[in-house]
Amino acid sequence: MPRAQENPAHHPHDKGYKELLANKATFLELLKTFVGEAWTEDIREDDLTRVEKSYILQDFNEKESDIVYRLHSREDMVFYVLLELQSTVDYGMPFRLLLYMVEIWRDIYNNTAVEERERQGFRLPVIIPAVLYNGEGNWTAAQDFRAMLNNATAYANHIRESQSAGGGNNDL
Repeated sequence: MPRAQENPAHHPHDKGYKELLANKATFLELLKTFVGEAWTEDIREDDLTRVEKSYILQDFNEKESDIVYRLHSREDMVFYVLLELQSTVDYGMPFRLLLYMVEIWRDIYNNTAVEERERQGFRLPVIIPAVLYNGEGNWTAAQDFRAMLNNATAYANHIRESQSAGGGNNDL
């Protein structure tokens, strides 16, 4: 009888990384070391809050987001870092990250008072998705959601990382 395939979300290495990165100091060191962006330089441990909620996607056979941190900067800005731990290449990862991000935004939206979220100035926080891959060989899956879109180059002027609402164009 064939053995049941192990669920990658419960791989022993992934669990170890998840426990290790649940420590704010370790997570912050990883962020500063490997992201290398200016916004990571001034982050302190006190700025980080681990989101103790699992975002499970129904369409992905029990796969769930691994680690989510809420970051409150001194400029009074809140954003989130979503860290997905992978021991195997997942060719659908950009799409999965998008769905996790939508679930986080949905949770924030639903837990914001109606009068606040209906104000003109209401904004959802930025979410920075990252994948920590520890598998054998190189990561060969797309690293950008646009790479998953059929014929994206033909419509490049209408596919943007960020859209401005009411900007006078016909982009969706």
